[in-house]
Amino acid sequence: ATDGSDSNNGSEQSPWLTIQHAADIAVAGDIIYVKPGSYNERINSKNGGTSTDLRISFKSLPKRTAIVSGFNLSHNYLRIEGFQITNDLSGKTEDGITNSGMNNEIIDNYLYNVKRTAIYSTGDYAFIADNRIYKSQMGIVTSGNNWIVEKNEVERMIMYGTMGDCDYARFFGENGMIRKNYFHGSTAAETDPAHL
Repeated sequence: ATDGSDSNNGSEQSPWLTIQHAADIAVAGDIIYVKPGSYNERINSKNGGTSTDLRISFKSLPKRTAIVSGFNLSHNYLRIEGFQITNDLSGKTEDGITNSGMNNEIIDNYLYNVKRTAIYSTGDYAFIADNRIYKSQMGIVTSGNNWIVEKNEVERMIMYGTMGDCDYARFFGENGMIRKNYFHGSTAAETDPAHL
């Protein structure tokens, strides 16, 4: 919680201050609940889960009330759920969520004003679903194998000029499934000279 302390015990009554502190000590099966507020942090995973049933999960509680700068997921069996993610907090030009781990889930987040790629995943067996992306230079980019990208809404791409192109999505790798996504709302004036 924004009024917590990393010297607390991490309970609901005595919460930690930083999400990174929780990430540093979380082990398989743990759920990290983040209370409402702005956290000017880019969280780096330090440990992973061990199976689908023993993930390490990060959840905004209530949903989409915790605002963060971003996540870097380099471990396996992680879940990011219900956050607002934006470059506005840090003022930096960086991706929203990067994923190089395997069997990770990125679910129901709102990513906006991300001046690079909102969700960039190179990990195998990624599940990217129910996210809303608004005013980013790139929406969803995947290059791992055996991933599912479904029911995401990507709206109003903006050519901030931080990369050479501007796309709703780019998909690479093998055995990927893309279904029921909604890409809309961009204009030639805001994406020029990209071939959106």
